Amino acid sequence: MIGDILVHIPTERPQRPVVDASVSLAASFGAHLDAIAIGYICPATTFVPDPGGAAAVGAVFEAERGRATERAATELAIFETEARNAGIAYATHPTADRAGSANLNKAIGGISA
Repeated sequence: MIGDILVHIPTERPQRPVVDASVSLAASFGAHLDAIAIGYICPATTFVPDPGGAAAVGAVFEAERGRATERAATELAIFETEARNAGIAYATHPTADRAGSANLNKAIGGISA
C-alpha cells in the first residue's frame, strides 16, 4: 500500500490537474502527501554581457528570484487549501531555483576575480 506520496506542483503552467490528482490519490490510499514547488528563474537573467553590467544583472536576477519564490508559495497555498479541505495529511516545501543562483554567483565571481 502507498503510505507517502511526493508531488511536484508546477509554477509555470496550470497546477490544478496535478493538485486534484495528487489529493485524490492520497485520499484513496490514506497516504501522507508532500508537495514541492520550485520557482524557476529565467536563464536569460543570468547572462552577464560585460563586467560593468554585473551589478545590474545581479539586481535583475534577485528580483526574478523573488518573483519565482512568490510563484512557488502561491501554488503551494492553493495545494494546501485543497489538501486541508480533503482532510488528508500533507506538508509543503517551497524552494527557489538554486542552480541558477549558483551559475550567477560563479559568473560574477569570475568577472571580479
